[in-house]
Amino acid sequence: MRTKTIILLIIQILAINAFAQSPKGINYQGVARNINGSLLTNQKIGIEISIYDSSLNRKDEYIEKQVKTTNAYGLFSAVIGMGNSVFGNFDSITWQNGQKWIEIKIDPNGQSTYTLKGSHQLLSVPYAFYAENTKTSKSFQKIRIQNDTIYLNENGGYVWIGNYMDNTDSQKLIKMGNALQITNGNSIVLNDDDSTNEIQQLSISNDTLKLSKSDLMVKLPTYNALDGIEDALGCVFVHRFCTGDGSFSNPWESKDGSAGIFDAIKSLTITKRIVYFKPGYYHTKGALSVDFSKLLPNLSIPIWKTTFAGYGIEFQGHNASIYVNGGAPLSGGKPGILFNWKGEHAFYWKFTGLQFYGVVDTALVQFGNSYDFPWNGCDFDITGNNGYVYPNYASKQSPSSAIKICWPLECRIHAVAVSATGSGLELETATFCTINGAFSNTLVPSSPNTIYGNSYGLNLINCQSNTFTHMDLEVVYNGIKFDQWTIQNTFSAIFVSYADTTGATFDNSTQATNGKNIVLSIRSGGTAQLPSTAFSQKLFTPLSDKNKLKIENYFGF
Repeated sequence: MRTKTIILLIIQILAINAFAQSPKGINYQGVARNINGSLLTNQKIGIEISIYDSSLNRKDEYIEKQVKTTNAYGLFSAVIGMGNSVFGNFDSITWQNGQKWIEIKIDPNGQSTYTLKGSHQLLSVPYAFYAENTKTSKSFQKIRIQNDTIYLNENGGYVWIGNYMDNTDSQKLIKMGNALQITNGNSIVLNDDDSTNEIQQLSISNDTLKLSKSDLMVKLPTYNALDGIEDALGCVFVHRFCTGDGSFSNPWESKDGSAGIFDAIKSLTITKRIVYFKPGYYHTKGALSVDFSKLLPNLSIPIWKTTFAGYGIEFQGHNASIYVNGGAPLSGGKPGILFNWKGEHAFYWKFTGLQFYGVVDTALVQFGNSYDFPWNGCDFDITGNNGYVYPNYASKQSPSSAIKICWPLECRIHAVAVSATGSGLELETATFCTINGAFSNTLVPSSPNTIYGNSYGLNLINCQSNTFTHMDLEVVYNGIKFDQWTIQNTFSAIFVSYADTTGATFDNSTQATNGKNIVLSIRSGGTAQLPSTAFSQKLFTPLSDKNKLKIENYFGF
C-alpha cells in the first residue's frame, strides 16, 4: 500500500527587509505539520518557493529551492531570495506590475519530492523593492510656514492662510432649555430633557437579570460560586449534576436517580479525586449500585488504578443528607446504596460527613460485598438511620441495618447508626480496625427471645482482633452479637443504657463461644422496660463464661 504524506504549513511573515544594496530578501517563518496536525520537529525539510503574477493567468517570475531544519516546535526560518534559484532572478521581479502571490511546496524528507501546500497573496510590504527603483531627487521636500503663508521648497508653491487665523472657531457649547447650542452657530433640540429618567435599578431573579424601566431581560448561564475553585480543591461537586436547589422541599436530584453521584465519579481525574456533597438534601431513586469498575474513567490505564490505590478517592460532605429512594420505603432485599468494586482493593479511601436516611428492608447503605472488595486503611465517618420496621421483629431477627461494611482491614470506623428493628452497625470480616460511635435500635419487643435475639446495636460477623472503644449502646434489644469467628476483640470505655436483655449474644459455634474477647471499663444505665418486665440491663454480666468474655471492670448505676 502506498502512503501519501500531506504536510500542513502555517506561514507567518515576520519581517520584510528591503536593502538599498544587495543582498535583497524577504524573511519569513513557517510551522510544518502532518495531516494529523502533529508537528514535524527536529528534521530536515525541502522547500520550493515560487513568486508569481496572478493579474490574468499565473505567470511565474521567480522560483528557488532551500533545505531547512525545523526546531522542537516544528518552526523553520528562511529568506526568500537567498536560496538556489531554479527560475528567474529575484532582482528582476516586477513588483510594480499586478498582484504578487507566494506558493510553498515542501518535502518532509528533505529532498525535492514536493507536496503542494497552497499559496497566499503578498500585500504592500514587499513593494519597498519597487519604491527603491522609483525614487528621484525631488521626491523629498520640506514644508514650512512663514507668517500667514505655507511654502514647499524646490519651487513647490505656497498657500496663503490669512483668512483662517482670526480665531473665529473659538466657540462655546451651551444648553438653553431643551436645546444644545454653539455660540454663533447652530442648535440641536433634545427630545428627552429629563436628567433622571434613565436612572434604573438592576435586579436578579434566579438566573435572570432585569432593568426596572425595561421589558428586556438577560438570562445568565448556569454558574455556581464554587465552580471557579473546583480545580484548585481537586473536587467534583455532586450538586452540579443535579436539578433542584438542595432545600428540603426541592432537593438535589439527577435524572438517572443517582443524585448526581454517577456523573460526579465519571468526572474524576488523577488529580481531581474528591466527590464533594455540598450542604443540603439529596434524593436517590430506587436501589443504587455504585460500581466503580463501570464508573471510574480510563481504567485501562494502569497508573489510574495505582494512583487511586495510593492516594484514595474521597467522598466528602458537610451537613449533606442523602435520602435513599427519596425517603420512601424500599423493599426487594437490595441495599439502598451499595459502594462496590469487585476484584479490586481500595487503599486509603474516605467517606466523611455524609448522612444517610431511608426505609430499607436490608442495609440502608452498604460498603462492599462479602470477599468482593476489601477496604484497606480507609476512613468511615458517617451517619445512618434506617426506619424500616420488620413485621416479625418481636420473634425473628430483622434483616435490616443502618450501615453495613464488608471486609474492612485496618480501617477507622466512626459511625452513628440507628435501625428501627435491625442492627445499627453490621461489620463483616473486620480485622485490625478501630471502631467507635453510637449504635441503637429504636424499637424493642416486650417479651424475651431466643439466644439469637432479633435486633442488635452492633452485629459482628467473623470479626477478629479489632478494638471497640468509646461506644454508646442505647435503646437496644441486644447490645452486641458475636457471630462465626468473632474472636480476640477488645472492648473498652463502653456505655450502655436502656438495653433490654442480656446485652451480648453469641453464635452457637465453637469459634464464637470460645472467642477470647476482652471487655474493659463498662458502664450500664437505665432500662427500656418497667423493672417488673425487664430482663437484664447489663451489657456483659459478671458471670459470663471466661472462654467467651474476660471482663476486667464493670460499673452499674
